[in-house]
Amino acid sequence: MRVGLLTLALLLALAAPAAAAPQLVDLGSFDEPLYVTSPPGDQRLFVVEKGGVIKLVGGGTFLDISSQVKSDQEERGLLSMAFSPNYASNGLFYVDYTNTDGDVEVVEYKRSASNPNAADPSSARQALFVEHTDAEFHNGGQLQFGPDGALYMSIGDALNGSNAQDLTDNPYGKILRLNLNGGYSVWSYGLRNPWRFSFDRSTGDMIIGDVGESTWEEIDWSAAPTRGKNVNFGWPGAEGPAGTGGTRPVVSHAHNPPDTFCAIVGGYVVRDPGLPTLNGQYIYGDNCNTSIWAMTPRTGANDRKTGLTVSRLTSFGQDTCGHVYAASLEGHVYRLQDGAVSPCTVNGHPADTTPPKLNVALRGLNKALRKHKVRVAMRCSERCSISLGTRLQHVRKLKARHRDLAANQRAVITIKLSKSTLKKLRKRLKHHPSVRVKVAVRATDAAGNTKAVHRSGRIRRHH
Repeated sequence: MRVGLLTLALLLALAAPAAAAPQLVDLGSFDEPLYVTSPPGDQRLFVVEKGGVIKLVGGGTFLDISSQVKSDQEERGLLSMAFSPNYASNGLFYVDYTNTDGDVEVVEYKRSASNPNAADPSSARQALFVEHTDAEFHNGGQLQFGPDGALYMSIGDALNGSNAQDLTDNPYGKILRLNLNGGYSVWSYGLRNPWRFSFDRSTGDMIIGDVGESTWEEIDWSAAPTRGKNVNFGWPGAEGPAGTGGTRPVVSHAHNPPDTFCAIVGGYVVRDPGLPTLNGQYIYGDNCNTSIWAMTPRTGANDRKTGLTVSRLTSFGQDTCGHVYAASLEGHVYRLQDGAVSPCTVNGHPADTTPPKLNVALRGLNKALRKHKVRVAMRCSERCSISLGTRLQHVRKLKARHRDLAANQRAVITIKLSKSTLKKLRKRLKHHPSVRVKVAVRATDAAGNTKAVHRSGRIRRHH
């Protein structure tokens, strides 16, 4: 009887489907990608390229500041970006780069008013400047909004370890909490080159990958800003498990075999239920060691290889849905997943993928010549940013108009016809019975979903 039960259990085990293994899904090739992210509540994915360009996965350039970026050296370039928590309404985002002199800048930009898939280059406003011309290396480079709504930035020790312990208005070797109107405060210090850090989207805890010198690479942990305090991680007096002073890392890897690390790449705590083999684990890697590793957050327990490999790893990323990505300097961007990609959820709820409903009507065409204007009435089913384009066929394309609408707010945009436009319109009507007016209205909701509506009518010649 016992043998029969054991045999049955073995058969059932063999018949049961094997647990899905994590895999890498290639999302496309880019030019030296350094970071991957998405705006809050928005499923578009943005890739930061070292040379100074931000691309959208699926096609399109969001921002090109390559003429302002020094990227011809190993650790310089456009290093990362972060979207404002209120990006849907204010359109603000931030980039961290080394300028043409080699200094580090954090610059605020705004989304284009006419195209949600593009930034407005003229909107640039410097949020922080750090002199860095004397040190090509140790620029840090991570930007990340914390659970407290503040923007955090990492910067290396500028090749001078004593900087990391200097708290007299010295930004180097630290994690900074930026004042977006100018200045900063020190959040963590005693770091050599914190290339990548992140916040656990569940607990708010900060996890830092600090690139070591000649012996050790380390992963550091600190409590969420809402309940934590300024932490000293010990550099230059301590590195990895060696030395004294400061808070010790939760995980360390040596430059020597069997690990053979050289430049650690901090990652994210996976909070994607569609990635069950790694969900709840902190994943990270290294620029030389091709393996992707996983460990238990806070403690560093169960530190192990995941079986996934990425050569020349530069960064991990996380989108608004919790999906996790890895980027390689060789050009590839991968999504980590088990089987099919999981549905998008934001804060545990399904993400908004439904475009807004948009009603549009063209008014006043029969009085346009006399009143010198036409009107476009519109209503959006939810809070929307409106872009309106107007063309008088064979006469002139008019300047685009923009308006933010509340849910179900009825708005009328008046398009005034200038003297030169009226002159060309009347000239056209002398030889034709009417001129066609075409309007294109695009509404974009807070989740980035868009709805486009086209309307047309005719301005007729009066006898």
